[in-house]
Amino acid sequence: DGATAGRDVVFDRSANALEFADNAKATFGTGDDASIFFDATDFQINAGAGDLNLSASAAGSSVKILGSGESLAEFTDDGDVDLFHNGTLKFSTTAAGINVPGNITVTALEKLLLKVTLQKVRDSLY
Repeated sequence: DGATAGRDVVFDRSANALEFADNAKATFGTGDDASIFFDATDFQINAGAGDLNLSASAAGSSVKILGSGESLAEFTDDGDVDLFHNGTLKFSTTAAGINVPGNITVTALEKLLLKVTLQKVRDSLY
């Protein structure tokens, strides 16, 4: 790399931090199977091979996706999945099914009603 060798990734002792310049990747696996980097616009996590698994191993712990100071989604171990809009809970799974606080907008109501009606008829036949 000549004059720029070693400048893409540095350890800043004063901040106790390993710092990566834009587009400098941390790669994992033989053949760069996965990488993490910042491309000057977006933070990228790439799982080039296999699945990308996020886990929180303590019972009842959760994985959260956060926006600027608010939750976007929360996934709780052996529990609910919550989806938010502008910081307000809009959809949640429960042990019994789902909970949707607020209004539901359906653009194809005829198809929805037909499916619900057919399911009720089918359930009553058994």
